[in-house]
Amino acid sequence: MEFDAKVKRFLREEMGCRALVSSLNGGRNPPCFQLARAASFDYVDDHFYFDHPVFIKHRWHLPSRSNNAVPFAFRDKKGCDLGVRGNVYRRLLDRPYTVTEFNYAGPNEHRGVGGLVAGSLAALQDWDGMWRFAWSHGDAGIATPDNVPCRTFDLCADMVNRASERAMMCLFLRGDMQALEKTFAWVVPEGRIRAVTEFSPYDPPDNSGAAWWLKIGSCVADAAPAGTFRSAMYDDLYRIGRADVVKGLRCGGGAVEVDGEARTFRVATSRTCGVFAQRGVVSAGVLSVDFGKDEGTVWVSSLDGRPLA
Repeated sequence: MEFDAKVKRFLREEMGCRALVSSLNGGRNPPCFQLARAASFDYVDDHFYFDHPVFIKHRWHLPSRSNNAVPFAFRDKKGCDLGVRGNVYRRLLDRPYTVTEFNYAGPNEHRGVGGLVAGSLAALQDWDGMWRFAWSHGDAGIATPDNVPCRTFDLCADMVNRASERAMMCLFLRGDMQALEKTFAWVVPEGRIRAVTEFSPYDPPDNSGAAWWLKIGSCVADAAPAGTFRSAMYDDLYRIGRADVVKGLRCGGGAVEVDGEARTFRVATSRTCGVFAQRGVVSAGVLSVDFGKDEGTVWVSSLDGRPLA
């Protein structure tokens, strides 16, 4: 924290820099990081990935492998992964929150649902900015995107993620999905955090289920801010969120449905409707899709801003 304050003073007072300052936006995130974020930074920045590649011999070199995980497959003690389990708690409720790196990485064959998931969650949580990582790792992907090979993260040659991105633009940027009303505050008392000597103690619930029905963030304080909700036990929040996702959760005024058992995801707003399923006939709002025996993601958005109906 002393280093953070020193660097910020240098930027502000000596360099005259007026840009907003943030850090601690990747890697491990022990609860003590919230103290530094609250004391020194103008906004909280974070990253998340779904099915990030695992490098077999050398980091950032082929060969690598993908688990090809299904985003909605229920996992014991972790709920539905969705790529964003811990991110919701790292937002500080009194300042902006951005995600400057996220992706549903290739070659995961389920990645097409990423735009619906991330767009819905960012809108429901009322986050402030999202950046897909990345368009390209080289000049060729900018100059001739149709002539470069498909890579793990680059959108330029990944038609699945490029299509998925447009669903996110409608849900999050255009505002087709409305933010949730109730807010859950993860209270982080400064004295208790300063006494923590390990990374793991006092971590928030490892659960993304609750993020579909409550806006979530943390506050460095002894009590939750006025107008926010705090569960008597964090286990209650985990248990409720876990059960809801398994049995089929409807949230956002019925605009989103997540079903961990059926492994389906549905979005139904007046201007954007979409579904992810692994088989059968699935409906969301005015959209109905027959997947037969195959998996897919299908979504539709109106371009003129009028209701799809």
